[in-house]
Amino acid sequence: MKSFIVSDLCKKKPTIRLVLATVALGIGQDAPSISRVIHCRPPTSLEAYMQEIGRARRKGQSS
Repeated sequence: MKSFIVSDLCKKKPTIRLVLATVALGIGQDAPSISRVIHCRPPTSLEAYMQEIGRARRKGQSS
């Protein structure tokens, strides 16, 4: 299931619209379709925060 979700999110036009996941899902993935990251509690460090928000839009695009 994880591989399906990750491969779909990496598409330009994914069919999946919402994913509730732990930080482990996004590690090492570049998914350009992700535009929002919502935290349910504060990350454990500034580095963790930067990693998590990095999932949302890159290359100067707004998130």
